[in-house]
Amino acid sequence: MAKNVTVNKTNECVDIKRILLETPPESPLLKWIALTEAVGIIILNTVLILMLMRLKKKSRMAYFVKHLSIADLFVGLLYVLPNCIFERFLDKWEKYSCFIFFGYCTNVTIFASTFLIVVLTIDRLFVIVRPLSASTKGNRYRYGLVSGAWMLALILTLPYALHIRFSDTCTEHGINICWHDFKHMEAIVLAELFINWIIPVCIIISCYTWIIRVIIRREKFGLPGSPNTMFSHVYISSWTPINLAQVLNVFGIIPAGDLFTVLHVLAPINNLMNPLVFLVFNRQLFVNEKQRISYINHSPCNTMLTNH
Repeated sequence: MAKNVTVNKTNECVDIKRILLETPPESPLLKWIALTEAVGIIILNTVLILMLMRLKKKSRMAYFVKHLSIADLFVGLLYVLPNCIFERFLDKWEKYSCFIFFGYCTNVTIFASTFLIVVLTIDRLFVIVRPLSASTKGNRYRYGLVSGAWMLALILTLPYALHIRFSDTCTEHGINICWHDFKHMEAIVLAELFINWIIPVCIIISCYTWIIRVIIRREKFGLPGSPNTMFSHVYISSWTPINLAQVLNVFGIIPAGDLFTVLHVLAPINNLMNPLVFLVFNRQLFVNEKQRISYINHSPCNTMLTNH
């Protein structure tokens, strides 16, 4: 996400020192929390991807979840881990790491993960509202949704790559910083709020409202819990605080203090929880056929998770 740093090019070293002095030091515990989060995201999503690839019977849900896990894995590898290493353990960015990771990869992975959660939600709506049509949709439909999410993320991140800046003019003081130099930072932060939170949340809420209405209309006894609804809940819970805090900070309402830093560290927690949620709610997918039949026979809400 865009970092709100303004540097005076005529007196850059003085401005950088002022920025750092106004920013309170982080708790040493935070860097270990961030590192644990990064390692957890990488390990859990790698395990889930491998398990999904080994499935003999492929399902549409497994396909979309696999691509969501790939995006979440990239969040860990290209966003959380580099930020943890360069900002918290080394306390400075290297030039090319700044351009590659902070300049482009960070927002690509975050946007892709968000858009793939939206794609999962739209697909669930399609399955519920048009079950017969959904069952006939082939690979072109799936590839189109997934590739569309990735392409949109790649395009929307281009401005960040074009406005990345790196400063090593104060190396004698041990100061290197990496930031996005946007002329109108307030507009960028508001755009991020709409792209990464308001629009996805509105789509997710609309889809599940429609799903509930369809199920009630069909005289179902209720809406069975699914990993898709949980993906959405975790995503909304983890990204809402930091998005609101970032808007309040850029308009000078709240300072970039300890709470702001903690929210930044905890924001990608949904990328850690997504694989856990799917594994917990879909254990039957990863057992052998005999165990699966026994599990399905004793599960009251199995059809929603297995037929599609």
